[in-house]
Amino acid sequence: MNITYSIFKEPAIYTVVDHCTPKQDEDSLTVAILPRGEDPFFSPLVEELMKINPQELILFNTGFNLPACMNQVRHVWLKEEVTPGEMVNIAIREAHSKLVFVLWSNQEFSSQNVSSQVFWRIEERSDLCTIGQLYDQGGNPLPVQSMPAFDRIGFRVIRILSEKKDLRIFSPFDYSGVYNRTRFLNLGGYDTTIENPYWQKNDFAMRAAMWGERIVLNSALSLHYTGQPPVDNEDFDISSRIFALKSLGIKHSKHGASLPLYRWLWVAKMPHSWALFKDIQTWVHENRFRFHYDVEQIVDNWDSL
Repeated sequence: MNITYSIFKEPAIYTVVDHCTPKQDEDSLTVAILPRGEDPFFSPLVEELMKINPQELILFNTGFNLPACMNQVRHVWLKEEVTPGEMVNIAIREAHSKLVFVLWSNQEFSSQNVSSQVFWRIEERSDLCTIGQLYDQGGNPLPVQSMPAFDRIGFRVIRILSEKKDLRIFSPFDYSGVYNRTRFLNLGGYDTTIENPYWQKNDFAMRAAMWGERIVLNSALSLHYTGQPPVDNEDFDISSRIFALKSLGIKHSKHGASLPLYRWLWVAKMPHSWALFKDIQTWVHENRFRFHYDVEQIVDNWDSL
């Protein structure tokens, strides 16, 4: 039997149950809540989000009773367990708005603290993704500002505290943020074959940077965790190797991007390593002119890009 490994996993199977008939409206906002645990603040979160008058609210695998006035709700029922990035992909693919505000059910949002001008400003800037300032249960700010770097071990993401607006950062802290739907879909979304969220987020962020997109921090948009913030698993696993081939292994020149043959050695001991390498090499070649930089150019020139 000829078994091949493909980086292009088939999308998850899901069903959408509409409680509204949304129309395509590029001037409106879609809100998507990703499920995490059984948080008692989930229902109040929905009510608070409705105060910013989104065109639609997308919920995953939840059937709790909602007030009758909340007819903008759309339920997504997943047939299988998926990665967080897959849920973001589904939400943005199903959205009917230009902007999609993604957050978790264990995050608290206050409409009183966020002016409507914040979303207008985000739409005007048209960045790929705008991340808000995140706070833990005690109200302490989390280090959501990030930048790529290399150390003695290899690639790493440095995270620090910052309260600046429209500050460029490397990757989303916990997937939450306001995504530009068109830019997100053009980028290809999150790679669902990378199952470790830490490397999945870094793959998305590095592809965005290499293709000339921007992820920014706007502290005027804030979210508070009602439970423990997630802790990333930074282990070097299968996900990290796929990330390495798709990001660290790429070389950029005036002729576009390429994945040199010797990079196969990075995954040589993995099952179906040659098929995996050829899939990624083909993907790089097909998109070679969409790359503006490679990882070394990004790290060396991060402050000036």
